[in-house]
Amino acid sequence: NVTSSAKYYFNPKNGVDKFYGFGFLRFVNRSYDYEDDSVFANYSQSRLGLGVGAGFKAASDKGFIFDINLGVGRAIIDNTSFDDGNGEEVVLDWPDIMFTGKIGVGYRFNN
Repeated sequence: NVTSSAKYYFNPKNGVDKFYGFGFLRFVNRSYDYEDDSVFANYSQSRLGLGVGAGFKAASDKGFIFDINLGVGRAIIDNTSFDDGNGEEVVLDWPDIMFTGKIGVGYRFNN
């Protein structure tokens, strides 16, 4: 998965902290092949979605950071399929909703 986001901090105290809103663009590309003596399965998924979210970042005076956010969006391109080995590819009806979230702990140098 690759997610890109742009954030807007409403009332920052230490540069980039406190409450923020964000927009995101997310690309998901995954596949799985399974084969043994009696079973074959092939799953693939490619999705591109857009969404919005909100979060909070706390920054201490000593440079420690805590960040948490949650976003929700919609897939604008969705190609999901499953082949069970019987010669027919099944297109799965996957929900268009996409979620993203983060819990992060870190340190800000040169605070």
